Amino acid sequence: MINLNIYRCYFKKYTYKDGLLDNNSKCVLQTDDGTLWFGTSTGISKFKNEKFSNLSYGALFKLQGPINCLFQDNSKNIWVGGKNGVCFFKKVNDTYLPIYFKLPTNVSEYNVWSINQDLNGSIWVGTYLAGLFKLEGNQFVNMSSITAQALENVLEIEFDSLNNLYGATLNGVLVYNLKSTVLLGQNKPIEANE
Repeated sequence: MINLNIYRCYFKKYTYKDGLLDNNSKCVLQTDDGTLWFGTSTGISKFKNEKFSNLSYGALFKLQGPINCLFQDNSKNIWVGGKNGVCFFKKVNDTYLPIYFKLPTNVSEYNVWSINQDLNGSIWVGTYLAGLFKLEGNQFVNMSSITAQALENVLEIEFDSLNNLYGATLNGVLVYNLKSTVLLGQNKPIEANE
């Protein structure tokens, strides 16, 4: 018999009463300085030194809620995905300056669900209802035309050591070879050297 008393865990729950912007938290990111960023239905809460600081939607923060994903790129900038857009927080010294991107799509309402960076440093965005996007220069380009099938839902994006993009969709897994710009894995197995 196992004595479960030695495995006691203690949890502390933070709510709006403690300073969290909203009790509906959808994502979390920890940055190198130990700050925790929480995406909520009404904006972002940052938690550092046992205190919350909040950024609500408005003139400075144009993104609409809910916040579905948070990502820190190789340059330590923070990317935030929400309803109808992406916000990029450029790190300047100890502060972050927000820059808003509206994705080029004909869909009136969409949600950004995933943000990631490939091995070349390019930022990719996966959405619900608007497809897959890649940042080229200062604007996002819709990459959904890489497949003949309608690619409107890319809910999670990951890259392997060969820089192949894996996209979790509502119709299976999208695998895209960035070097050859070929969609892999639909009619043949993926080879290790591809």
